[in-house]
Amino acid sequence: YQRGVKAGCRALGEKIFKEDGGHFWGYTPTRPYMRSRAGLMECMWELGEYDEAISHAKEMLKLNRSDNQGIRYIFIAYLVELGRYDDLEKFMDKGSYKNDCMAEWLYTKALLAFVKEGDSEDARKELRIALDSNKYVPEYLIGKKSIPRYLPDTITVRGEDEGYCYAARN
Repeated sequence: YQRGVKAGCRALGEKIFKEDGGHFWGYTPTRPYMRSRAGLMECMWELGEYDEAISHAKEMLKLNRSDNQGIRYIFIAYLVELGRYDDLEKFMDKGSYKNDCMAEWLYTKALLAFVKEGDSEDARKELRIALDSNKYVPEYLIGKKSIPRYLPDTITVRGEDEGYCYAARN
């Protein structure tokens, strides 16, 4: 993945990073670079290089603000795992993602409210919103249902596959 990222930088050139930063996925020649960078990010995480993985995630979100790869979901899971709730709150409250309606976003928002406020009315409200978005998540989180060994390449919004994919990451 490191070689892929370096090759992508060379092939694309500095100019594209300056001129097209923010819209990378929309320009097809940048996609191999973005895929390599996502792979490198996940490898760094698995190797325990957490700050480096987070740095890659942040940079990818700058390069592709529409986040076609779903890096924001991986990023918020990283912040939760590290207990960086202040950083998580800042990220979730800003920008174009704050109204995201995917289960990963909504359940993480509910978790954040509970961590920050305890069993408050706001935390319960966020949990109700998350439960309404996907009823399958709790069954997989508590182990009532087993997460499939192989996860799908795509998910169905509000579907059972969305529920177990969220649980698999968390």
